[in-house]
Amino acid sequence: MSTPQLLVSGDYWHSDFRGVFSTLDAPATMVPLEKIASLPSSSEFLAVVLAQSRRDQFSQSAVDVIRRQLPDTPIVNLLGSWCEGQNRSGNPLSGVTPVLWHQWDSQFERFCRQIVEGVATHWHHPLTATVADRVRDFSPDAHLAAELAGQTILISAESRATFETLADMLELYRCQSLWAEESQRSSSSRTFAAVLVDGNSASEELLRRVARLKDSFGELPALALLNFPRKQCFASLAASGIKEVVSKPFTHGEILESLTRAMKAGHPTERTQAT
Repeated sequence: MSTPQLLVSGDYWHSDFRGVFSTLDAPATMVPLEKIASLPSSSEFLAVVLAQSRRDQFSQSAVDVIRRQLPDTPIVNLLGSWCEGQNRSGNPLSGVTPVLWHQWDSQFERFCRQIVEGVATHWHHPLTATVADRVRDFSPDAHLAAELAGQTILISAESRATFETLADMLELYRCQSLWAEESQRSSSSRTFAAVLVDGNSASEELLRRVARLKDSFGELPALALLNFPRKQCFASLAASGIKEVVSKPFTHGEILESLTRAMKAGHPTERTQAT
């Protein structure tokens, strides 16, 4: 019996996906779409990944062919930076799980953990599942709860309603939070594990806000929530201290996986004191 691996097709060579496929911690077979039908019938795959760099690149009929050939294998549609709006204005594929290019790490990490634990993965859905079914995320993840319980996260958001939405999500994981825009007017000193920055884009305004947060609270591991982040924006975000970026709308799982990775990358055991 062959070792289970990923089957990857589409534009896996594209710049949006170089980081994804150059660091895969799993064996992968990369073949053009038209060659999938000629694979040996004994082939075993953990998942099929269709790397899509432009809208409407894959037809529904091509997906249906793969589904007939590999009926029990989840199909993931990995979307590049120019495909993020297709669920609203394009022709999203049915029978697949859409994953944005910058969400891959957290999604794949969760998938591998579920495989090891022998539970049904979040990439296994019935063919009739809608897009809403595939992003539903109701119950707290025990792994994330263990990472976040007892931590305090600083949240920078322009409105109280946005802050409260994010704070309610963190509270499910017994994780406290504080609104940075209020905290900056307070003289009390607090300890934070990370800062979560909500914004619209990688704009100069957002970069200035991150700089002000550094001045007020020190070098905290930072996660940014943005609308349609582009590959070319990541260099300026990284230079400002942003460790992770999540695109809106997001599920609890992907934002909290990214948050825990940012905390680990920022050595959270060395707590930073607010001034």
